[in-house]
Amino acid sequence: MSGFEDYQKLMADWTKRLLEPHMDAIKAGKPFVNSQEQLLDTIFNGFIDISDTYEALVLSETLISVAPPRSKKIEHDKYIKYVVNTYLQDVYILKERLNSYATKIMRIHNKSGRENLTIEHIKPLFEIIKNKFQGIVDVRGGHVHAERYSDSELSDASFMALVSNNSSNFKFEYTDSLTKAKVIWYERMKTNNIETKNVLDLYFKSLIRVVKDGDSVFTP
Repeated sequence: MSGFEDYQKLMADWTKRLLEPHMDAIKAGKPFVNSQEQLLDTIFNGFIDISDTYEALVLSETLISVAPPRSKKIEHDKYIKYVVNTYLQDVYILKERLNSYATKIMRIHNKSGRENLTIEHIKPLFEIIKNKFQGIVDVRGGHVHAERYSDSELSDASFMALVSNNSSNFKFEYTDSLTKAKVIWYERMKTNNIETKNVLDLYFKSLIRVVKDGDSVFTP
């Protein structure tokens, strides 16, 4: 299995082990006390946040590759822009979550006297994350929260949408501009998602060397 899948299995097995003694309370919707609840929230839910964000990147790749919704309420050029901007936003979110998660894991283990492990396996990850994500995050011009992204392909599609709405003679040009934008961004997303998965495999392969204790998760 990959580093990502190995870590995913570790999280699933550990969570199952922690929750099984409380299944009656869980099924009844009753509160229960677990001494490792805070640790579970940090380690397991932090992993789920990262996993969900990566899955969102894959979803965007799928959405840009298929036909847009047929509803007349959705203009196709705006739909493509929305998918692209959502994708770039999720890339930024994933980068931040990877940094945050590694920091939290490092703090937990440093406090437990395992600093030698975090220095060897976790500390190098921050530079890797910075280098791998810098390019695509920079595409947003440093204003990921302030303005929507556009480029020549997306701008051309918007321009042709305006023109074709006023003259049916330009319907072909509009469709052609949409196709070009979709193809270009599909290839970008596909390539970037492959690289992102490689980073995640390396990232979790390193983390598991710190987090795993025997066949379970190290707990302070």
